[in-house]
Amino acid sequence: MCGKGPEAAALTGLVRHTARAAGRLETDPSSVLKAVNGAIIADRPAHRFCTVAYACLDLTDTSTRLRLTLGGHPHPLLRRADGTITALGTPGTLLGVLDDPKLHTTEHELHPGDLLLLYTDGVTERRLDAAMLGEDGIRRSLARTRDAAVTVTVAALEKDVVEYAPTAPNDDFAILALRIT
Repeated sequence: MCGKGPEAAALTGLVRHTARAAGRLETDPSSVLKAVNGAIIADRPAHRFCTVAYACLDLTDTSTRLRLTLGGHPHPLLRRADGTITALGTPGTLLGVLDDPKLHTTEHELHPGDLLLLYTDGVTERRLDAAMLGEDGIRRSLARTRDAAVTVTVAALEKDVVEYAPTAPNDDFAILALRIT
C-alpha cells in the first residue's frame, strides 16, 4: 500500500472488498486484479496505488493447483518438500497507476510437504545501511527451517527481519505461509 494511517486503511478496504466481490464473478486472478485496478483508478483524486499477490488454491483434484497473479508484488516463494526454493509468478504492474496494467496468471502444482510463503516488501526491503534483507535473506531463513512447522518457519523469518538491523523496522510487514499436507 502507498502511505500509512487512514489513507492506507481506506485503500486496503477498497482493495479487499473489490477483490472479494470480483472474485465471486471472475475465476481468473488477473481479471480480479483488473477490477481492483479499475476501482483504485476510479478513486484517482487520491493518487493511490498498491501491490497485490492474488492466489487461488484448487483443492478439488488429487493434486493442489495454485493460480497466481502479481500486481507489482514480490514473488511468493515455494519451498518444495526436498528443500528446493523457487520464486513463483510473473511480474505484473502495480495497481492504481495504469488504466491497463500488465497482469499474468501463472499456474503451479503443489505437492504434500511443500511450503508456500507470501510476504510484503517490508520484509525484503528491511535495511541495514544500504543493504537490504532481500529475497536472499528470506531464502536463507527458509533453508534453515526446512523441517520446522509452519508457525516456527514464520516466527524465524519474523525474527530475522526484526534482527537484521539494530533499529526497529520502519515499514510494516506481513508474512503468510501454508504447507500442503
